[in-house]
Amino acid sequence: MKKKFRHMALIPARGGSTGIENKNLQKIGQKSLVQFAWNDCLSASFFDYICLSTNSNEIAMDIFPNFNLQSIPPNSVSGIKKNCLLHNRSDLHSLNHSSVYDLILEFSKNKELYFDFLWLIQPTSPFRSLEEFYEIKKIAESEKDFTSIVSVKDVLNNHPDRMFEIKNKSLKKIYDNLDNSLPRQILPKVYIKDGGYYVFKFQMLAKGVFLGDKILPFIRPNSGNVNIDSWEDLDYARHVYNFRLQNP
Repeated sequence: MKKKFRHMALIPARGGSTGIENKNLQKIGQKSLVQFAWNDCLSASFFDYICLSTNSNEIAMDIFPNFNLQSIPPNSVSGIKKNCLLHNRSDLHSLNHSSVYDLILEFSKNKELYFDFLWLIQPTSPFRSLEEFYEIKKIAESEKDFTSIVSVKDVLNNHPDRMFEIKNKSLKKIYDNLDNSLPRQILPKVYIKDGGYYVFKFQMLAKGVFLGDKILPFIRPNSGNVNIDSWEDLDYARHVYNFRLQNP
């Protein structure tokens, strides 16, 4: 009998962002960024649990109206309705410099939770498709020798061969072994995390392993692929959304 794998989606939505005020509650069209992530996971339909992790009661109420986040102890999970969970993120992991790595390890220690694969679905990457969800699910369940799956996109013109750092007031190449006179088309392909999908194995997280050393890439197109980190990114995401509405 084919094994039934358990998939859990974790949506990290910290309050108190500084670069973009209330970033996770910023809207594209009529929906907030956290609603985009939540609805994407609901639409995928294969998740055994979908969990919103936040330290903000305002963000919690954006998904679960009239629910008081403070009724949940720190770093505890409460079932709000079928398959839908709310995680009260502790103050320690809600700071500006807090890492997602620490949050995931903290979250995974909840002994009442069980999953084979934990999906990190960040609100700041609002454009995903059902096809991508199911392609990644197939990879996770069929491939054996990997520690995690990460979605990436081509760096295009931002190739590290063309990058410098400043030392002693002078530009110094970051990678001395590359020839920055070569045209981009014949440079080795380089990819960057696009923030769309991260998938972790439970047994790796139980050992304290985050990405690990055998990361499978899921390559996504560059067109319309935005990870919101600035007001300019948000404006671009709104432009992409409006364009897609007008050109279905």
